[in-house]
Amino acid sequence: MFKLIERHPVLVRSLWRRVHQRVNPLMFQAINVNEFPKSGGTWLCRMLSDCLDWRFDDNTYPWFGNAIIKHHRYSLAAPRQITVVRDPRDVAESYFHHCRQTFQGDGFNSPAVNLMNKHVFTGAETEAVARDRFIERMVTDPIVPAYTWGDFYRDPSREGTLIVRYEDLREDTVTALTGIFDRLGLAVPADRLRRVAAAHDINKILKQRTGKDGAHFVRKGKVGGWQDMLSAKQAALVEKDAGALLDRFGYA
Repeated sequence: MFKLIERHPVLVRSLWRRVHQRVNPLMFQAINVNEFPKSGGTWLCRMLSDCLDWRFDDNTYPWFGNAIIKHHRYSLAAPRQITVVRDPRDVAESYFHHCRQTFQGDGFNSPAVNLMNKHVFTGAETEAVARDRFIERMVTDPIVPAYTWGDFYRDPSREGTLIVRYEDLREDTVTALTGIFDRLGLAVPADRLRRVAAAHDINKILKQRTGKDGAHFVRKGKVGGWQDMLSAKQAALVEKDAGALLDRFGYA
């Protein structure tokens, strides 16, 4: 069993999470956070966990108890479900850098990075060429995840879920968290919301880094950073995939 976990951590975790998602709600409360990768879901989950003092076992095997559960599930039927959305152009830029990093000792994110290095990046191209190749593959023939940003947010299982924009969380974290808990019918004291928001302030976290710890899961977290990095052609590819969703989510 241990050898199976060591060789296939993502597969085993996926199977265990499916079991956990069916059994845990029978006994405990849960909030399910679903997102396209690099949309701010991990950041939100950590804040929800601290606000409620519920479990959040990120990139590991969940156990039983009141829990915050993060997903990148194309189709998800789960109660108390939050869908996190972020400007797809910022997502493309963030995910591009994510897939070129080396996550040492991380058995869950490394496979995605390795697949991109095998099928998309050559290691010899310039960053501009690599970004060009990555974004075209991401919107025409995606590998990990095996669907585009537009496909994910157009899926019918998004309908009726609580939509939370990453940009709103960055602009006023306390107000955004207050709105989330009001919609979910959960009471969290205002002073605790403020403490949690301050503890997870991305700008403060970035300033405290020394640059000696290797790759970080949160690189910049910038809103609108794509405008300085993506070419007109690259942005147009992402926008074509997103289609009417740009208007729906306020990114037009």
